[in-house]
Amino acid sequence: MLLPLVGLEVSKLQKITRFYTIYYHFVCIYRQKVVFLPQNAKVYNIPSPGTTIKNRTMDEAIKQIGERLKGLREVLNIPAEEVAELCEISLDHYLKIESGEADPSVYRLSKISKRYGIDLDVLLFGEEPRMKGYYVTRKGQGPEIDRNNQYKYQSLAVGFKDRKVNPFMVQVDPLPGDKKPNKNGHDGQEYDYVIEGQLEVTIEEKVMVLNPGDSIYFDSRKSHCFRSLNNEPAKFLCIII
Repeated sequence: MLLPLVGLEVSKLQKITRFYTIYYHFVCIYRQKVVFLPQNAKVYNIPSPGTTIKNRTMDEAIKQIGERLKGLREVLNIPAEEVAELCEISLDHYLKIESGEADPSVYRLSKISKRYGIDLDVLLFGEEPRMKGYYVTRKGQGPEIDRNNQYKYQSLAVGFKDRKVNPFMVQVDPLPGDKKPNKNGHDGQEYDYVIEGQLEVTIEEKVMVLNPGDSIYFDSRKSHCFRSLNNEPAKFLCIII
């Protein structure tokens, strides 16, 4: 669908359109309302509801997340120092995330999502959920984001609006040698159910091994990490609450 976009206060328009050019890769919608541009504006192609951006390389996905984070800060006038402090990382590290040079991590994005009232899907995939009655994710069809060489996240409810939890299918790949995963923490609680492989779960100093059919529920503010064992990938259902 093509929409001509005209009119609106320039100062607000510039901020909104800058963020949503990054948000959807088109200047199109602000909180599901048409954003109007001056008369000399171009016409932009607006993606259909539920459209996902497939076949992106990992570098492109990470870079796009960084651009959305930067656009969000500029729209809301949030200092980079404030977001870095929220994520418990250095300012330099956070700026590398915005520039696409560092892994943003789903956990950090979850913190930003809750603090500033932005859907996690918007930060991860550049799409705002639209479905309210139900949303079906077919096997293997959820939008994916690879955090790094170890974690691969697949969103299972990307299109459901105002949901209370964020479910993911997560695959943890083996790390080389004796390399240890970095610990993360985020607001809320987390439930993990192991589907395949052996999963080592570390919460602060406590180390546990989970097998298929085992599950764990914990306070996700505590620093934690996951590691696959036996040099084989582990897969689990992760529900962030």
